[in-house]
Amino acid sequence: MRAHFPRYESVEMEWTNIDERTGPNRELLAKLLDEHIQAPEVIIEAHRGLGALLPRDEVVAFICSHYGPGIGFRVADRAFTTFLVVTSSGVVAGWRKAGQP
Repeated sequence: MRAHFPRYESVEMEWTNIDERTGPNRELLAKLLDEHIQAPEVIIEAHRGLGALLPRDEVVAFICSHYGPGIGFRVADRAFTTFLVVTSSGVVAGWRKAGQP
């Protein structure tokens, strides 16, 4: 993940707030994941000791089960062409690698 996940400029991203009093808005997170990553399997990492290769339909549950202060997530397809970032403050942004449909 460290070698292939691209750097990004936070100020250039379109962010969506998923944080609610009771935790992350699962439906909104699932919608954002669907918009940005269509691959059947994704790589997800919160930090060096917390990450996984998961079927796409398990990603929202994984994020929600580990969601909390100080925990952010990087999500990518296995080819590292589509990306999603969930920050520790509860905002999400996604994008495609340049030149990808």
